Amino acid sequence: MHRAFLILGTSIIKPPTMKSPKSLCILLLCFVWGTQLIGQKRYIPDSERFNAGVIIGLNTSQIDGDYFTGYDKNGLTGGLKGIVRLTPRLDFNMEFLYSKKGSSIFAGNFRGNQPLKDQTIDLTYVDVPFLLKWMLENKESSWHAEGGLVYSRLVNSEVEEVINDPDRQFSYQSILSEFEKDDLSWIAGLGYTHKSGVSIHGRFGFGISKFYKNTRFELNNPSSSLPAIDPVEFLRNYYLSFQVAYAVF
Repeated sequence: MHRAFLILGTSIIKPPTMKSPKSLCILLLCFVWGTQLIGQKRYIPDSERFNAGVIIGLNTSQIDGDYFTGYDKNGLTGGLKGIVRLTPRLDFNMEFLYSKKGSSIFAGNFRGNQPLKDQTIDLTYVDVPFLLKWMLENKESSWHAEGGLVYSRLVNSEVEEVINDPDRQFSYQSILSEFEKDDLSWIAGLGYTHKSGVSIHGRFGFGISKFYKNTRFELNNPSSSLPAIDPVEFLRNYYLSFQVAYAVF
């Protein structure tokens, strides 16, 4: 009896495990819902609870897994945002953004003695960030911190490259059709919000999911008699974003 009760009790209090990005989304939504209930006791006027705005900015990005470093791929980002004021200092933001990402890669080509990053992966996404924004001071104008999850849908992908030595240079064009359309990442940022409705912020985003996975990578064994295969194991996005937003209402 005691043993059965112990087993039952253990199963009840055992914390849930995060087995998928879906669990993270559910946790975030539950947190937002709970915080909104608390925020309703802060007497925010209904006319101020909901807001909308526009965003414009610049992404400078890189891809994890391509063996090269440096934020060398720049592109525009911009779109719309919806705002729910949960408390006087806490907002929930949902955004809808056009966003350019990707990477510029050194493929082995030189101009004189200078290496050229002339192999480019150009990715166009529709990003939907779900963010919590916290005002660091209880003032109308204040620095703020923000963070959350971003669901992205790949709407276009292109590769520009010059392959002079196919035996030594890897072609990303050869795997372009294998890029996943759905992408999930987390972002965190800092910024400043002015009482006029204008805000500026910088964000760092890193992919939770990988938009390319090489299922044949484990076969790439130098001692094996099998032919050489793709040297890239996976690819995922990470980027810095600098944006200006304006609350319309």
